Order: sequence, then C-alpha cells, then structure tokens
Amino acid sequence: MVQVGGEVGGSSIAVIARQMDMIRDQFIAEVFDTMKNEIQGLDYDSRMLDMWEASITELGLVGGSLLVPTDEREARLWFSVWEDRAGDPSRLRAAFESAGIRARLACGQTADGLRGFRASLKQAELVKAVVHAGGARRGARVVCYDDVAPIALIAGDVDALRRYVAEVLGELSVDEERNEWLRETLREFLVRNRSYVATAEAMLLHRNTIQYRVAQAMELCGGSFDDPDAAFRVQVALEIRRWMAPAVLGAP
Repeated sequence: MVQVGGEVGGSSIAVIARQMDMIRDQFIAEVFDTMKNEIQGLDYDSRMLDMWEASITELGLVGGSLLVPTDEREARLWFSVWEDRAGDPSRLRAAFESAGIRARLACGQTADGLRGFRASLKQAELVKAVVHAGGARRGARVVCYDDVAPIALIAGDVDALRRYVAEVLGELSVDEERNEWLRETLREFLVRNRSYVATAEAMLLHRNTIQYRVAQAMELCGGSFDDPDAAFRVQVALEIRRWMAPAVLGAP
C-alpha cells in the first residue's frame, strides 16, 4: 500500500493506492482538467478510465498505472515508464492527441521511486497553476513541466508577477490587441538572438514589419538593447506573459 499526498476541495487528504505494483522504476504525474463538458451525463469513473486507457495505449512502453478522480472536472494520473523515450514530452503530446481526448493535461517529469512519485505530482500542480492563469488564450492542451519550469517555479504569486510585468514592460503590459502582437513579435525576436531575418521567417512576415514592431515594442516598454540586464528582464517578462496572460497583464 502506498500513501500519496493529494488535495480535494481545498482540504488536504491522502489518496490510497492498494495492490498497485508501481512504486518502482520511473513515474510521470499527470493532471486532467476542464473535463466537465466532456463527461456531463456520463458515468464519471468509466469515462475517465476510457480516456486514460486510450492515451496509455497510444503511448506504449509503460507499466503499471493509477488514476484517481478528484472531482467532476479533474483526475490525477500516474504511470510507470520502462524506457525514457516513453516519458518524452513530444510522445506524451502525440499520444494524447491521437487518443482524441478533449481535455487539458499538465505533466510532471519522469522521476524515480516514492520521492519522485510525489515530486512529479508537485510539478504537475505547478504546471496546472500556470495553465489556469493563461485561461482560454493558451492553445496548448498538453503542457509539460519542462515547457514552463522557470515560470512554474515563480507562478504562485500572480499579483507580484503582474506588478513585475507592468514594471518591466510599461505600457506594453496593457492588455490590448495591438500590444499583444507587439509583445509576441518582441519575444520571438529575442529568442532568435535578435535576428530580424529569422524572426520574419518564423512569423511569416516581412523583415521591415519585424523591425517596425520591435522598435514600437521597445519604445512602449522604455527598454534598450544596449543594457543586457534590461533586455534580459524584458525577455523574462515576455515569457511570463506568454504563459500567464491575461492574468499578469494590466487593464486597458
């Protein structure tokens, strides 16, 4: 018998897994969320099991698994992995999409033993917090800890993050449509080593358009590429915005 920390309805509880040969090798914790519309009018447990079995079949290379529904909208899942590649985020995404599951999935990292079992759940919970902050704007239905680790580690205080984004981005932090494409253009520009050509190719836009947008964005946030520390702070703020907007943006 294994006791696993969990939380239901805001009260701390212990989820008990009996006769499950799984506390060995490696584990990935997952959290299904926003399933209410999908399971309305259906038997919850059987629906969740069907969804889980579909995705686990597509994934392959896995051992024992555990599914624990926590309420009508969410379940916590663990499964053991016999080969490292089965826990690769790209394989998780492919399996989830191939199974045709209309839900959102937050994944922890592969980890060893009981400590890893708990750590992976904690990571999945952090990912879930980031995804919830992003709301409906985030198109990705499968988000892994590796995708958002730096953001997830600081996502607990949304108010503080909102203040930080406003301080760094200035007027560019206001939640407006024009600002949105300026922010995304500047983010792409920074992650592509400030290459106008590479950014234009990635965004399918003309190089002059990228130059104009970058100049406009930097003017709004009052930043300068001459100051590497300032440029780094802008990039951090834009990455926070990428995953946690609109929760971290200012009102128009």
